[in-house]
Amino acid sequence: MPVLAIIVAVIVALVVGKVTFRFFFDDSDDFWDCLRYSFTPDIFSMFRGEYFEDLAKSFKLAIYLILLGGAGFLTYLGISGLGR
Repeated sequence: MPVLAIIVAVIVALVVGKVTFRFFFDDSDDFWDCLRYSFTPDIFSMFRGEYFEDLAKSFKLAIYLILLGGAGFLTYLGISGLGR
């Protein structure tokens, strides 16, 4: 039962990600920009004058990933709770 719950939770997270992608990002280039800013140290962005853009794009990516993880986790809890 736990393996099935994990598989369904991953599928739900992927579906939620696909459905909400356009709500968070304009296109795939915007997503990759957010990912790039997320991995760029803030001190480098500050010296380039892009600190606030880095902060906003990193926050947008974090909220998106929290939404996906939360959907998957809640699905896992719901399905694993059904077996008890």
